Amino acid sequence: MLTLPLAAATLVLLGGAALLPDPDGSWASALLGSLLLGACFFVLCLISKGFGFGDVKLALVLGAVLAGTAGPSS
Repeated sequence: MLTLPLAAATLVLLGGAALLPDPDGSWASALLGSLLLGACFFVLCLISKGFGFGDVKLALVLGAVLAGTAGPSS
């Protein structure tokens, strides 16, 4: 119940942070990371009894934060 609004709020906040001068991450990479990790966990949810849909929703947040805050590699 809390993880889906958390995912939306995380993407909105990371989008706002991308508008600041000299952002380290990008909103597009946060969105892509969210979708990719969410899709991987969704497949695991379908084929495994150990994963539930709450794990999938939490993966959306984790993918957004990990991909959105990763600065450019040097």
